[in-house]
Amino acid sequence: MGYRKISLGQMEQAVEGLQRELAISGCTLKGYTRKIKSVASATSLEKADSGSIILVSQAAAYEIDLPTPEVGMYFMFVLTTVHGSNSVTVAATSDGSTNTNLFVGNLVDHTSGIVQKDNKDVATFVGGTATIGDFLKVWCVGTGTSGGDPTWYVEGRSDANGALTIA
Repeated sequence: MGYRKISLGQMEQAVEGLQRELAISGCTLKGYTRKIKSVASATSLEKADSGSIILVSQAAAYEIDLPTPEVGMYFMFVLTTVHGSNSVTVAATSDGSTNTNLFVGNLVDHTSGIVQKDNKDVATFVGGTATIGDFLKVWCVGTGTSGGDPTWYVEGRSDANGALTIA
């Protein structure tokens, strides 16, 4: 089997038109950066937001709804501003709007250590306690949409005890 030369334009077209997974071994991907999305009011995330770092402002109290679960989706929430007693929540949903107990995972703060959470629906950056840099990561590991399904795995870290909660 011989090889044939193709132009860079032809290669770009071939790669852009891929409709399947691409396995590349022994290569390094360069120039890739995560999407950044700033949020300061009630928001419903979409599948297209998956992979994003969500910059969270506590300028007001509001809720961020996760989209309908789909295996492989991932979001990282980072608190970037704090204001008084405003709490911001991140909700696990069954359909993009209905809060459902789909969270399972761990929270860590530097005073009380690891706190395991299971079968919960809302994570909260607690107003007056959370500090800039506190973060929450969530990734979808299942497609269950009824309470008690371990669908969204959660990992969070905070500077102060009780600054990040899941209930």
